Amino acid sequence: MAEKLLSILSVKYFSFFLFDKYRRKLRLLSHNHLELQEGLTLYQSESPIMKDAMTSRRYIFEQDFASSRYIRGRKNPLFKYTLFISIPL
Repeated sequence: MAEKLLSILSVKYFSFFLFDKYRRKLRLLSHNHLELQEGLTLYQSESPIMKDAMTSRRYIFEQDFASSRYIRGRKNPLFKYTLFISIPL
């Protein structure tokens, strides 16, 4: 799935999460990040950008994620690719 999504989306990195609305939990379904562990789960409240996208039911597009209000202060090598989008489906 990861290989197909790269060409479909025309992106360098991606991650897809499934959302359990009763538990307010996100579960990592597919990704191509080396540092992410399989089976990763997090609560919606732990990801402000995902929470905002899902609450507003609109995409969030950041052209410079490293300087956006969603940055949490930790250094991440993925931030050299500054474009970021979160799309609730």
